[in-house]
Amino acid sequence: MLSQKVHLQQTPFSNAYAISPELAAESCSTLGVEGVLQRLNQIARTSTIFDQSTKDLLKPFIVQGQDFGSVYAHVRSSWPAPDETVQGDDLSKYLKGLESLGSVFDRARETSISGTRSPNLSLSDQGDYGIYFWAISHSWTDDMEPVDTPVNAFEWPVPLPRGVALEDVRTELLHLGAEYVWLDILCLRQKCDDGHREALRQKEWAIDVPTIGNVYVNGAVRVVRYMNGLGRVLSREGWNHPRHWFNRAWTLQEIRIDSIIGGLPKGMDEPLEERSLEDGTVLGNRLRFAGELEAIQESEGFRAAADFMRVVEAMRRRFSTNPLDKIAGIAMFFRSSTLPVYRESISIEESWTLCSKHLPLRLQAELLFCFPVPGDESHSWRPSWKQLMSGTVETFSTTPIISRLKGIRADGNACYEGPTFRARYQPPPPAAPGESRQRAAIIVENGGKLTTFNVSVHHQVGASIKEGTYTLVGEEWLEVWVMCRSASPDSLHKVTVLSMSEEEAERLKSLEVLARSQGTPAVKREDVRIAMGACAIIDTRDRASWEREGIGPRARLNDFRWKAEHVFGQVLQALHLRPTTKETIRLPYETADPEVDLKEDKRVLPFATSSMRRQRIVLLGKAFTIRRREPWCY
Repeated sequence: MLSQKVHLQQTPFSNAYAISPELAAESCSTLGVEGVLQRLNQIARTSTIFDQSTKDLLKPFIVQGQDFGSVYAHVRSSWPAPDETVQGDDLSKYLKGLESLGSVFDRARETSISGTRSPNLSLSDQGDYGIYFWAISHSWTDDMEPVDTPVNAFEWPVPLPRGVALEDVRTELLHLGAEYVWLDILCLRQKCDDGHREALRQKEWAIDVPTIGNVYVNGAVRVVRYMNGLGRVLSREGWNHPRHWFNRAWTLQEIRIDSIIGGLPKGMDEPLEERSLEDGTVLGNRLRFAGELEAIQESEGFRAAADFMRVVEAMRRRFSTNPLDKIAGIAMFFRSSTLPVYRESISIEESWTLCSKHLPLRLQAELLFCFPVPGDESHSWRPSWKQLMSGTVETFSTTPIISRLKGIRADGNACYEGPTFRARYQPPPPAAPGESRQRAAIIVENGGKLTTFNVSVHHQVGASIKEGTYTLVGEEWLEVWVMCRSASPDSLHKVTVLSMSEEEAERLKSLEVLARSQGTPAVKREDVRIAMGACAIIDTRDRASWEREGIGPRARLNDFRWKAEHVFGQVLQALHLRPTTKETIRLPYETADPEVDLKEDKRVLPFATSSMRRQRIVLLGKAFTIRRREPWCY
C-alpha cells in the first residue's frame, strides 16, 4: 500500500546554500547593508570585501523593505565559493547586468502592446547570468484557498490546494535539483479585492497570460508536473476529472517531453507504469499525446491544417475557468512572433478574431483553403470558434498550400492575391453514406465556348450550394479553389472549397482564362505569345553565361523556369492594365536578378533589382503602369 504523502516533501533537505524560511523572511531594512553582506558571507563561508558601488546596488532592497530571500535570490548564482578569490566589484558588475536585463524586460513590457498585439517575449537571456530556472506545471483543484505569504511580499493572496504548504513544495523541488523555480501563482499576479492591485493585474495579464507558454518552451531547463494539483500526491484516481492535469486548457501549452512528475509517494518508483483505477489506462500511454503535440510545435506547421485540427481537438476536450483561456493557449502553441493581448472582457469570437490575425501566415492560408464550410460568425474565410469547438469541422484538402496570402487586416478580413476566374457551378447528386467527397462540375466560358471541369466538393456543403456563377480564387498549384460570391465591389464571401486533379488544373491553365486580381480581363493568346517571346529572349541571353560557368542542364532548367514564370507574370500584369503614356511603373515584385537591357527588342524590360523598384516596361511601343492592386478581402 502506497503512502498518501509526497515522500520528498517529508524528507528534510540539508544543504548549506538552502536557507531557512525564517532567514529568507528577515527584513533587509532591519539588517541594513552591512548586515545583508554579513549574512551572505556567513552562508557561503566567505569573507569577501565589497566596494561602495556594490553596497549602493543593495540599497534599493533596503529602501523597499524587501526580505533577505529576495537579495539572496539575486546574488546567489554569482557569489564566490569559499576557495575563490573574488573582488566585490565582480558582484557589482553582475548586479548591474542583472538590473540591466530587468530593465530591458520592463521596457519591453511597457512598450510592447500595439493595439491588440504583443510580442512573443523570449526568456533565454537569463541563462547568461547563471539563472537556469525550472517551471511548474499544475492544475488548480476545487479546494484552492488563498494564503498570504512573504514569498511574494504579500502582494496578493496565493491560491493553494487545501493542506499544501509552499515550504513543502520547495523542499521537494530542492530534492529534485531545482534552484530557481517559476510558479504561476507566485510569478503572476492573482485576483484580489484591492482595487489598485486588481487593475495592475489586468494590465500585466494582457501580456503575461499570452506569453506563459514561453516559460515552458523557451525558458525553463526542466518542467515538473503535478498531475493532481500543486504539491498533491500523484494519485491513480481522478484522471478523467475536469480538474486533472490531463484535462485543463492551460496545461496544453506547458507540454515538454522531458518533463518529470512531482508528488510521488514513497514506493512509486515507476510512475509512468501506474494504471488508472477508473479505466485501467497506463499513465505513460496517456502522456504520449504530449510527444505528438511537441512534434507538431517542432515541425513549424508543415501540415498546418491537419496539425491545427489535432491541437484544436485536444483543446476542445479540455476545461477552463474562462473560455477565452482556450484561445490564448492555441495562440501560444503555434509560436507566433506576435500574440493577441489577453482581454477578459471581450467575447469569445472577438478573441478568436484577434488570435487568427497572429497565427503563422501558412496556417492562415490553410484556414482559407482547407476548410470547406465557411465561417458562420463575422468572417467567412475561416471557421468560427463555435464551429471549431463543436467538433464537426473537417479539413478538405491535404495538398500543401502555396499561396499569396497577404495577412489579416485590422477588421479581421483576410487579404489574398492569386489566380482567379468566373465559372458556373453544378451541384453534385446526393452523397452516398460514408462518402466524404462528391463529384461536382464547373463550367467555364472562353471565347463563346463552354468547357466543363470535374471538381470535388465536401459532402457537408456540396449539395446545399445553389447552381450559379461564382468567383473562384486559387492557390498557386491551381488544384484547390475557394469558391466565393461577391459581397461588395472589393470583397468576396467564401462559399466553399473545391479541388481538382492535376490533369484538370493543366486543362484549366491551357484555357488562358486566369486573371491575377479583381476586375482583370481574360488573357488573350496574343498576350501569351508576347510573354513567351520575352522568356525566350532571357533563355538566349543566359545560355552563354551558363556554358562559361559550367552550369548543368538541370540547374539551367530550374533557373529558366523561375525566370520565365517571373517574366510571364510581370508581362501579363502589364497587359491587364489600361495603357498610359510615358508612365514610370512600380513593379510588384523584388528579384535578385540584374536589370536586363533588351534595347534591341522593345517588347519587354522584365526585371528590376531589389534596390530599384521603378522601371519602364515598353510593350509594342506603349508604356504601361503597374500598380500593386488591392488583393481579395474575405
